[in-house]
Amino acid sequence: MKKSNNLKHFRFLTFFLVLAGCIVGCEGGGGGGVGGGVNGDLFVANLNSDNVSSFNVDDDGDVAPITNIVGANTQISGAGGVFVFGNEAFIANRNNDSITVFNADDDGDIAPQRTIAGANTGLSRPDEAFIANGEIFVPNQDGNSITVFNVNDDGDVAPQRTISGANTNLNSPLGVFVVGGEIFVAGNDGGNILVFNVNDDGDIAPQREIIGANTLLNDPSGIFVAGGEIFVVDEILSSITVFNVNDDGDVAPQRRIVGANTTISGPEGISVFSGLIFNTNFNNTVTVFNQNDDGNVAPQRSIVGNNTGLNGPFGIFIIGSIVAKAEKKLQLAKQSLSNMNFQRTVRGVKLRWTNSRQDILGYYVWRAKKGENYEKISPLLIPTNANGEYTHFDDQAFPETESYYYKIQVLNNDRSNTWDRAIFARSAQSSKRIREEYKLQHTKK
Repeated sequence: MKKSNNLKHFRFLTFFLVLAGCIVGCEGGGGGGVGGGVNGDLFVANLNSDNVSSFNVDDDGDVAPITNIVGANTQISGAGGVFVFGNEAFIANRNNDSITVFNADDDGDIAPQRTIAGANTGLSRPDEAFIANGEIFVPNQDGNSITVFNVNDDGDVAPQRTISGANTNLNSPLGVFVVGGEIFVAGNDGGNILVFNVNDDGDIAPQREIIGANTLLNDPSGIFVAGGEIFVVDEILSSITVFNVNDDGDVAPQRRIVGANTTISGPEGISVFSGLIFNTNFNNTVTVFNQNDDGNVAPQRSIVGNNTGLNGPFGIFIIGSIVAKAEKKLQLAKQSLSNMNFQRTVRGVKLRWTNSRQDILGYYVWRAKKGENYEKISPLLIPTNANGEYTHFDDQAFPETESYYYKIQVLNNDRSNTWDRAIFARSAQSSKRIREEYKLQHTKK
């Protein structure tokens, strides 16, 4: 159906360096910074009123939003999706085929920082802007395509990749979620869930497709992947359906929230956070369920009422969800240190980096042979002040014939940890040409 007009599971962050032109292992880059604090935990894109409002994630009832980006200067038109990366909010506009980018704590009638729009973009009724690995993944409902841009793109730019064509089985895609090297797509008119490789390009068949009578899918719209499960809302059947992340074919769901008690009505967006499911409903509400709920159950709470200003709520994004948490940690890590490199010495390897933040208690250095099973090899290293001076660590146990991965654990003032860069030091080599790329991955200690 076409209208007129995304867990508390810890992820380590690994920054891989490319030395002497040899790629150790990269999956993309990051952009934007954490900057000032984001005012609202929960962001909602309102399709009918061309605005994006933010609420506290614990809000209940008829509450006013904390911020509201709205007005002619915003260029928002048919807000379909919202995604917060670093301290920037990316908004997919269905009515004018654009992606507008704001500061995440913007409020009022303010112009975007940049806009992706124009004939070269291939945007055609974009419904979402999902960011992963430094790229923006956009489902185009009218274009039956997934277009991929760089997170820093601006203007009338061509996408880096486009998944489109008869073999893709894309039919009015609405929702997209990227995790574990895969793109999960909710096919609205196709009544299916498609799974592609994150690097797919062109007219390529999906790796898996959940489709058929047993799936109980009709018009899936929003999609979220968490805890090994796929959560999808169906706007026609007014339901939340849950599958295993590896499901394929005509499979029955594991659970399904549906019925009069749920008060779900025309759901469009969905997010999972801290054991709860948040979904937007086109009847101007946001309903919240337990992540394990099943059947005709009442929501735990709802954001509803005139004060909320909800008007055709579509996309939803929560700061602190698995995606936002990982991306925010990546940006924090990026700001923790810079100019990291290594140098071969007579006794081993010297690691060094400059400090970019002052709110740090210190660093620990970890080492591994194959990028896993890291062991801590340094005491707490007290950082120099953040004026460009280097912090050093000498690993005198580096054999001449061995190659090692190193990564830096940043101990923040609040005692939280940020896992920063991993550098690959090959035997008998020094770093002459270095370029940075970033990767989110699970790392075993």
